[in-house]
Amino acid sequence: MVLTNQPNETAVAVKSGSGKSRSVRIPVQTLWDSTVAAGEGISRFLLAVDDVRRWMDSTAGDAASDDRSEADNAMSRAMAQLKHEFENILTRDTAPRYSTCSSSLTDSSSYELHDEDYTDYDLPSSEMISDLRSIAVRMNSGGYLQECIKVYSSARKALVNRHFDGLGLERLCTRDVRRMEWQLLDAKIKEWIRAVKVCVRIIFTNEWRLCKQVFEGLGKPGTDGACFKMAAKDAATRLFSFADAIINIRPSPERLFRILDIHRALSDLLPDLVVLFPTIRVHVAQVIIPRLSEVVREVLQKYEEGLLGELSPDPGPGGGIHTLTIYVMNYVVGISNYEQTLSRLIVVKPKTDWKVLPAELIEMEERTPLELHLIWILEKLRFKLDIKSKRLKDDLLADFFMMNNIHYVVGEILTCPRLRSMIADDFLTRLIRRVQQAATSYHTGTLVKVLSCLELEGLNVKGVSRNTLRKRIKTFNSIFEEVHKTQVKWSVPDFQLREDLRLSITQKVISAYRSFTEQHSNVFGRFSWAYLKYTPEDLEAACLQFFEGDVPGGKPCEIAVIETLFLIRVCSFDIVRVARIRALRTWKSSPWKCYFVPLTISQRSTSLTSESMDQSTVPH
Repeated sequence: MVLTNQPNETAVAVKSGSGKSRSVRIPVQTLWDSTVAAGEGISRFLLAVDDVRRWMDSTAGDAASDDRSEADNAMSRAMAQLKHEFENILTRDTAPRYSTCSSSLTDSSSYELHDEDYTDYDLPSSEMISDLRSIAVRMNSGGYLQECIKVYSSARKALVNRHFDGLGLERLCTRDVRRMEWQLLDAKIKEWIRAVKVCVRIIFTNEWRLCKQVFEGLGKPGTDGACFKMAAKDAATRLFSFADAIINIRPSPERLFRILDIHRALSDLLPDLVVLFPTIRVHVAQVIIPRLSEVVREVLQKYEEGLLGELSPDPGPGGGIHTLTIYVMNYVVGISNYEQTLSRLIVVKPKTDWKVLPAELIEMEERTPLELHLIWILEKLRFKLDIKSKRLKDDLLADFFMMNNIHYVVGEILTCPRLRSMIADDFLTRLIRRVQQAATSYHTGTLVKVLSCLELEGLNVKGVSRNTLRKRIKTFNSIFEEVHKTQVKWSVPDFQLREDLRLSITQKVISAYRSFTEQHSNVFGRFSWAYLKYTPEDLEAACLQFFEGDVPGGKPCEIAVIETLFLIRVCSFDIVRVARIRALRTWKSSPWKCYFVPLTISQRSTSLTSESMDQSTVPH
């Protein structure tokens, strides 16, 4: 072998078996210059390296020491050049790029992440990967694989860390997590769940594949895996240290669903971790996930135990949906959304020695432990609502309160398919029956109270006096006004239930009132307007105001009747009739704002007809 030196290159004359020789020039300058076709430059250089390597292998022990020394020097310089170019490829255009969907990585309103949300991960092109592989093969054959691995690990580690830092995760230890306010910690858990999916499914997976493409089959077995670990280990350690800190937080009911999110995310990622990080996978599977499962069971147990001892306020005066009902149903619906995860974690049925829960509900063998726990929670809620209703002084309001709240529970069950499938039909039937019982009790009690004075019993005799009828009507007016004043403040949030109650009450009140007045119309005579404060239309409109809750500002919505005009009998019947129609029209068009203002004396005097009514004909 004859070596010649020229500026920026080394030429090695390789002699073939026939005695002929050819000169192989190994350029020392950067081969992948923008002015030279990359493929052509790489190919020439790699062919030259291959020729020198073959010569060195074929002449091992036979070549002259000078020739061998020159060849070794040439190969060393070639390896240095390959190392340099290897690093150039790895560090070329490595600034982190994020796709147009990457804003979801920091948007706390949604933390469901898919691969397409992080599409522009920085991987070399297929041509560059081919060059990296070719260089790694030559450096391995030249005994320089470790040099190649160091360059690769350093470059990719820096890139992985830049991407990881771009996810915005803070370094948090157990102490930090324990001291942090839940609202802030909740936001950080959401960020972590997004980040762990990005890291495992995209960053780490792509890095692992790249290592396989470049180093698979080179050096000792597992070289590619070791190279990947060196590049990703720091980021992975920081990533999963957060999970280690989270498992030590204090269990509390409001944290259940976020803990379940972590559990579900890690469980879904276990198959990926088996390939990427076997050691971390073992830690996650044997330490983190079991501890999260334990925390979930502790939280659910604390929630069930705390439900009986909760100290929420007593029901308000409107008998509407209690905050406890809304809170518990939100929680139960949330639990049903995690049915698949919780069914694996909750494997023990509720204790059967609790006196409130009917034994037949616990003994339903076809129900899973999770389903029985949900039924248990709902039964405890019903029990607590029953206790709260008994603290109300008004029995009608107590029934009204139970009707509203149990109806809300039934509605939530029926409108949530997952929850509906988890609740036993027998238990749901019991809840519906409880709504019907409360509604019937309230409805009957209200009607009995209002209509008792319109009963015909005791009046079906000839010669009943006007005074007796007037007392009956006056009593009815007083009772109805009191019921209206009270129940107009009550609330039925459910539209259909509210309309059904109004319609039923209206029909029965109007029917009884109309029957009473028509049967005794001969007694009232032409002065019935002076006895009958309300027309059936007035009562109907008043009943339609029931259950709307308090009206902000001023008095509650009053019955729109011309009460003051009845106190002044020095007016014509026509004025009363016109004023009544005017008030009723105003009321129907804007029932919440109608406060009838009677005519002033001057207005009345100008409206009176020329013929004054005979004062003696007006009944007293």
